[in-house]
Amino acid sequence: MRATFLYTLTYLARQREVLIWALAFPIIMATLFFAVLGNVDETYSIDPVKLVVVEDANYAADTASAFRETIAALSAAGDDQLLDPVAAPDQAAARALLEPGDYYGYVYLDAEGWPHYVGDARHNASTNDPSAAVVKLILDRYSRNAALVTEIAAAAPGALADDQFFAALFSGVAVTQAISVTDRPPSDMIRYMYVVLGFAAFMVATIASSAVTAARANLSVLGARRTVGGLSQVRTLTATLGACWVLSTAVLLIAFLYIRYVLGLDFAGRGPVSAVTLAVAGLTGTLIGAVVGALPLASGAKGGIIAGLSCFLSLFAGMYGPPSQQLADLVARDLPLAAWANPVRQVYDAFMAIYYYDNLDHLWPVLGRLIAFAAICFAAAALLMRRQRYDHL
Repeated sequence: MRATFLYTLTYLARQREVLIWALAFPIIMATLFFAVLGNVDETYSIDPVKLVVVEDANYAADTASAFRETIAALSAAGDDQLLDPVAAPDQAAARALLEPGDYYGYVYLDAEGWPHYVGDARHNASTNDPSAAVVKLILDRYSRNAALVTEIAAAAPGALADDQFFAALFSGVAVTQAISVTDRPPSDMIRYMYVVLGFAAFMVATIASSAVTAARANLSVLGARRTVGGLSQVRTLTATLGACWVLSTAVLLIAFLYIRYVLGLDFAGRGPVSAVTLAVAGLTGTLIGAVVGALPLASGAKGGIIAGLSCFLSLFAGMYGPPSQQLADLVARDLPLAAWANPVRQVYDAFMAIYYYDNLDHLWPVLGRLIAFAAICFAAAALLMRRQRYDHL
């Protein structure tokens, strides 16, 4: 039995077709996702708005000192920098600077010191770019505050001499507080990579499918010779599936290490728990492959079944972009049993539980469902691989 285990492990490790689909293909997919979507999380941040400021006589007036200080404060380098201004002596020069399309618009002050914004339609027409809205929000808030100070100065001039009153007037009151319902910030890239691991966990079924085909008397010449050997069929299949499980887990661990250390994706520092999850996923994939491998079909057809099912099930795990993700979330919310019966989705859910939650309470039920799915596949494979008699081999 030990010799069968080692032979099967060596035999499978030399199968280029198996390792291409089980190892290389998921790594290639992860690399492509990272190359195409590597900056997807950065698209939700706002870069400093490139803006032209008209520094004419109105801008240099004593009454515009507050506006100058506002622009300087919002343009200071740092993580909270909102503006990236450039100066122009007059509006004609400002319009000339807008022509290449590098700036969102220009700001000028009228004779009374009120700000006005002239936007470039090429930028302001985009509903996906919030930069123009940021500029308008800044100018609106400045105008409201300036109008408030003007009214207070007219009604109660002495109030502005009170530093505490003036500070409280513009301090702002925080009535809401931003909190995160998960232990770590959401990341779209994390979601794609975890689906790739679920896809890889299903694709390792090709390993067991190839091994079982080579061990069955009615499916291969090698299987016929092994059947009439001295080792019982139960011991042969046990050693074969054990070797498949070890190789499948090793393949998934390689993909995991590539995503973690080469692509730099985070697994919340829970490497050992992730390894256990991959071992369970490898077991599930192995027994799925055992079921497919026991079917009386050609090897090419079996590979096509595994590849087709993995791509189809990945649709309901969200691998194909936002529409697929919305469909996957809809199925998980309204048809939870269908999501539980999807091993790709369950592997994805397991890693999401590892990453987002501060404890592992949400992980164990997912692993339990994967083990239950593996048990069902084992029963089906045992039924297909039970002792049989053949008229001829």
